[in-house]
Amino acid sequence: MLKHSKGFLFVLIATVLVLSACAPTNTPTADIIPVTVTVPSQDETVEPVAQTEEAPTTSITATDALGRTVTLEKAPERIVIAGKAVFMLTDAVYLFPDVGNRIVGVANLNQGHGDFIGVIDPTFGEKEKLANDVGPEQIAALQPDLVILKSSMVEKLGSPLETLGVPVIYLDFETPEQYQRDLATLGQIFQNEARAQELAAYFNDVAVKVSSATVGMDDSQKPRVLLLYYSTKDGNVA
Repeated sequence: MLKHSKGFLFVLIATVLVLSACAPTNTPTADIIPVTVTVPSQDETVEPVAQTEEAPTTSITATDALGRTVTLEKAPERIVIAGKAVFMLTDAVYLFPDVGNRIVGVANLNQGHGDFIGVIDPTFGEKEKLANDVGPEQIAALQPDLVILKSSMVEKLGSPLETLGVPVIYLDFETPEQYQRDLATLGQIFQNEARAQELAAYFNDVAVKVSSATVGMDDSQKPRVLLLYYSTKDGNVA
C-alpha cells in the first residue's frame, strides 16, 4: 500500500512540474510604438528642399549737394519742394517723366511772367502751395516722404525737418557743374539714371557750344557782357 502511494505521489509531482513549465510567464513587456519610415525606391527622385531667398531691397541711396549720403526706404511718393529759389528745383524735377504727380506741395514759383508748370501738369492746381518762408511744421503736416531744398536752406528749414524725421535732399542747380551733379542725384532718387544722363548730355552740349564761341580769343577779344536783374519784390522796382 505504501509502495503504491509513493508511486502515485511521484506521478502527481511530475505532472505539476510539466504543467508549470508549459505555463506562460507574466514578465511585463514595454509598449511598442509603431513607426512608419518611407524609403523612396530607386525609381523615385528625391526633390531638394527649396532655399528661401531674401526679399530684394527697395531702398534708394543718393548723394546730395552737400556730399551727404541719403538713404530712402522706398521710392518717394509724396514730395515737397520748399524754401527759396524753388523754381530751379521744380523745373529740374519736372524733367523726369511721371514725377510731377508725386509732388504734393511746392513753394511759390516765380518764373517771371507767370508759372508755366500748370501748362505741363494738369494736376498742378491741386497741389498745396507754400509760402517761401514756410515753417517745418507746415511741411511735416503734408506727410512727405521726401523734401527737396536748396543747400542754402540747411539751417533755416532743413535741419528742423530732419529733427522731425522728414528725409531731406539738398540741390543747387546754379552752375553747369552743379547741373551735372544734381541731375545725377535726381536720377538716383527717381530710379531713372538713364534720363539723368540724357539730360546731363544735353546741358553739356549747350555749355560747350557757348564756351566754344570764345575759344582761342584773349580777354581783349572777348565780348563784354552786362547782366541786369529786374525785380519788383515787395512792390519796389529795382
